[in-house]
Amino acid sequence: VSLKEAYQYSMQSGDGDSFETKGCDCAFYTCEGTDTCDFLAYNMSSEAKPYDNPYTQNCYASCCKNIAKKCEVEDLPKEELPTAKPTLKPTLKPTEKPTMKPTEKPTEQQTPRPTEKPTQKPTQKPTLKPTEKPTLKPTEKPTLKPTSPIAEGPNEGPKPIQEGPVEGPKQPTVVPKPPATTKWYQKYQEVWPHCKNFKCGQFSIVKAKEECKANQQCTGFSFPVNNPEQGQGCLKMCGSNENSAQYGLTGTHGYIAKGAATGVIHFKYAFKWPHCSNIMCGTFKLHDMKNLCLSDSQCSGFSYPKGNPAKGSGCLKKCGNNEASGGYGQGAYGYWSKN
Repeated sequence: VSLKEAYQYSMQSGDGDSFETKGCDCAFYTCEGTDTCDFLAYNMSSEAKPYDNPYTQNCYASCCKNIAKKCEVEDLPKEELPTAKPTLKPTLKPTEKPTMKPTEKPTEQQTPRPTEKPTQKPTQKPTLKPTEKPTLKPTEKPTLKPTSPIAEGPNEGPKPIQEGPVEGPKQPTVVPKPPATTKWYQKYQEVWPHCKNFKCGQFSIVKAKEECKANQQCTGFSFPVNNPEQGQGCLKMCGSNENSAQYGLTGTHGYIAKGAATGVIHFKYAFKWPHCSNIMCGTFKLHDMKNLCLSDSQCSGFSYPKGNPAKGSGCLKKCGNNEASGGYGQGAYGYWSKN
């Protein structure tokens, strides 16, 4: 059937929100008779309204999971990765681990450990031996400190040397700052963004974090649900627009993001939801619905089954500044809002 016929069939009740009240009609889809990968990869936003809603793709992915899963095999990266050992010449980007040898020239800041050979700069405290340059006037015996400049008029003569060590001027102790810790959080439990991959393979979460941390462009990585000790996943480069390439919705993988969780979303209505434009509809965990909305600048909130179960069907909403312009649905669903 055409996209228009599919839309008219699914929206035949005429209330504009039938997906939320009826859910996906899996009997409508012929899984084996669809060009699965081409259909799921198609950008629905190129269609005219109201046929730009991706609910048809989402329902197909939900109803035909075993076939849709075959389209989730992701390509290995083509870019070169950082070298495991230091290169002979300075690299354009920092190496994975710092070099263990001291620098040829003095560093601008104090090193955390003593150097093997004397440094070229003065020490912080007076030396116990005479200075390298002669004093302005010779003293009878070597002084622990350099003598002061020549005074005008006759000199009173050398002052007696003080017994015992002489304390020099106190200077603040330079304490090196510890390296900044990279933060991580489970952004999605059963969803992952279709961003650019720069490395895919079998690894542990610890190994994936190490490799993602070493690459400044890495924003996180996909990993199997429930986070097993080892799993197949991909390191991702999503930039600042994570949802530009849509999401994987088959429920096989989650997504661990670099950084700290930001933004807050509030429970607004218990038994009603606004009839705004739908950005995306499907069956998701409540945790994932919150972060999907927070990651989309156009998302105002989302509808979700009453009682807020751990997993349920709903739609991300684009309401703009006038939430009530299209009226409200009543009964089976509530509403979470950014505002």
